Amino acid sequence: MRVNKTRHYVRLLLQFCKYIYIYLYLNKIYIFYIRYSLRTNSEYHSDS
Repeated sequence: MRVNKTRHYVRLLLQFCKYIYIYLYLNKIYIFYIRYSLRTNSEYHSDS
């Protein structure tokens, strides 16, 4: 019973870590995308 419970918690923890990793990864891409779009926008404005 106890071992089963521990295993369950470990699985939950792994799932949790996976979600955090995915979240951080998407966040990084999102920030990079915003930065890139801002940079292109500023370049466009400076041209005109």
